[in-house]
Amino acid sequence: MGKHEDLHRLHDGELRDAEKGAVEAALDDDARARLAAMAEMGDLLRATFDAETEGFDVAPSVMARLAKKPSLMERARATLRSYRMVLIPALAAACVVAAIYLVPWRGGNIITDNCDIESLEVEGAAATVLKLHDDKSDDTHTVIWLDEEEEETR
Repeated sequence: MGKHEDLHRLHDGELRDAEKGAVEAALDDDARARLAAMAEMGDLLRATFDAETEGFDVAPSVMARLAKKPSLMERARATLRSYRMVLIPALAAACVVAAIYLVPWRGGNIITDNCDIESLEVEGAAATVLKLHDDKSDDTHTVIWLDEEEEETR
């Protein structure tokens, strides 16, 4: 430790007896003058604080606050404040989940399975039936897609 740090620890009473004796034995005139100045400054500050706080008593206001029973609204606010860090993210997550499941998602072309074709028999090929909505003309078109090679690869 440095000389100044030892001096401060000596002044603050933070040294053990063995350390205190060693530091006091090593003090020169300059260090003793600094130690005396720190003691004088501490006494001055304590006197100032004592004068400033004379007659100041917080006990009545604290006791009045403790004796006052909080209203239902105050208790609810305190509870919400204490759970704020948990409730806000949970509510946000619930909103996102609700939006995913409740809001219909639509792309550019709307592909539906409500075509006018009730049944389709295809032998040796795979068939896909699509009903596409044309945004420009606001018409719908039924498309039957046949893929003969798909059956052969299976």
